[in-house]
Amino acid sequence: MILWLLSTGARVSEALSANWSDIDRDREIWGIHAANSKSKKRRSVALNEAALKVLDELQGLPNYNPEGRLFIGKQTNRTRQPEFDPALDQRSSAGR
Repeated sequence: MILWLLSTGARVSEALSANWSDIDRDREIWGIHAANSKSKKRRSVALNEAALKVLDELQGLPNYNPEGRLFIGKQTNRTRQPEFDPALDQRSSAGR
């Protein structure tokens, strides 16, 4: 998932909410729904070679479901949900 985030510039919550139906492989675009974006506006993200490779790898996993989400838990086979961990929030330690 880290490579997906780096190659698309997406936020974690956007990636965890991504469905396979949001991906247009022919046009190499990922459509992010307004409900899942910070700005609450629908937007499209161009998929570069690294992002397309991540999609290829995800499709090769045994728990791949073309009707489901891109990222699901390995052991639980359930959709992952965004979680907030204050220990990882660098803004609080930076005094912002």
